[in-house]
Amino acid sequence: MAALGQEIASVVRQSIAEAAGYLALVTRTNPEGTADALLRRPDTDAVLVQALDEARSAAEELVQQAWYSAGAVTSQDETLDHLLGDIGRIFGNLAHLRGLVRHAHASVPRRRFTPGVTPPGEHPGQRAAEQRADAVRDALLAWGRQAALRSRMAVHMAEGTGVAAAALADAVEREAQGEKLRKRWRAHTGSASCCYWCRKLNGVTIGLRESFAPYLGGPVAMPQSVERRVATPAGEREYGLPAGHRIVHTQPPRPYHGRLQGPLLHPFCRCWLEIVRTGGNADIPPDRGEPSARFVSAVDVRDMPGRVRGRPGLPAGGCSRA
Repeated sequence: MAALGQEIASVVRQSIAEAAGYLALVTRTNPEGTADALLRRPDTDAVLVQALDEARSAAEELVQQAWYSAGAVTSQDETLDHLLGDIGRIFGNLAHLRGLVRHAHASVPRRRFTPGVTPPGEHPGQRAAEQRADAVRDALLAWGRQAALRSRMAVHMAEGTGVAAAALADAVEREAQGEKLRKRWRAHTGSASCCYWCRKLNGVTIGLRESFAPYLGGPVAMPQSVERRVATPAGEREYGLPAGHRIVHTQPPRPYHGRLQGPLLHPFCRCWLEIVRTGGNADIPPDRGEPSARFVSAVDVRDMPGRVRGRPGLPAGGCSRA
């Protein structure tokens, strides 16, 4: 399924790159133009809308492909609807792109040739136009990279939740035929990339129709032994922190719809759902109680070193990316 994630990232970046290149060309060839004049052009909106529509269409198709390839048999699922809604929100905000273009265009002021001051042969206006064009292009490309990452997250979530949905649907049918079944959360606890919250859920065994959400607990003081630091340029962009900075999550990722029927807990999570039998020789261990969590005050949370403030559209507790 990694191939689907790479495919959607490539499609999104390419669609936005084409629009970015076109608007940069228009900006470069109009050195006296203003941001308002650029945004009043009918072709500006046409190019941006086309790029957004192409990216959205491809993302929706690949999210659904990931869902069904994972074994899910129905499209009437809240999680799938939520993921498709995420895609719609990512690529449905033309006003945001217009704002990026306006800000980038206005960030480079116009310059004029000043007799006696400007060196002969210099063209300040054209040089400013080129810098302005680069700013417009770079702003759109940066947004395209963010949109590509969010689309990859949606594809990965569709695959993982699709696998869990398929396993749960099969278990419900078997239960209707008389089997006594429960579901158990499993996490790769041996991996250093496994997050604190997935570790808390590992081994929790509950009824097929129950939610894992109550077992997450609330804000806690994170164990100092589980330390993660920003290590890559991608991590710097995601967390807004320089390389080497410690990452501290004080809040569990927000489960979709407030009900967590099974993995995944967050994008790029590697947990899976296990169906277990009860009764006879197949008895399972008693349920784990709700994990204890040492709650801290808002003041304590604010004072925690390295605390990351939540930002819309990004996971609150990524497992495998730093």
